Amino acid sequence: MVSKCGSAIKLPGSSMRNQDGFSLMELLVTIVILGFVAYSFSTMQMHILYASVEEDDLFNAARLVENRMEETINLGVGTKTTKWIKSGEYEWKRTVTVLKKFGKNPTLVEVRIQVRKGKEQLCSLITHIVD
Repeated sequence: MVSKCGSAIKLPGSSMRNQDGFSLMELLVTIVILGFVAYSFSTMQMHILYASVEEDDLFNAARLVENRMEETINLGVGTKTTKWIKSGEYEWKRTVTVLKKFGKNPTLVEVRIQVRKGKEQLCSLITHIVD
């Protein structure tokens, strides 16, 4: 038998209590859900930060490789291979391969500029210079 108590329906065997707040279980579930949401946001923020740092490294490496290539092109076919040279937090290296000679003088060379940070190569650029 169902009886009406005020505006609420009272089922047999159930007790009607006046609830003025949240139960402990509701609070625990809410805290767990908010914890997962906060963890997700912090993980996303961390990935964004790492991507930003990596993007800066690539941008700086590309700028360095372009500048070194400009200098090499201005030197012409007589440019020489270098070992790793420190430039700020990066290192760069120029490799010159003679592809064609006229007598003892190179007339066509391939130039490769590489930039690394630590042991990780970030950027490489190749061009040919003709005399």
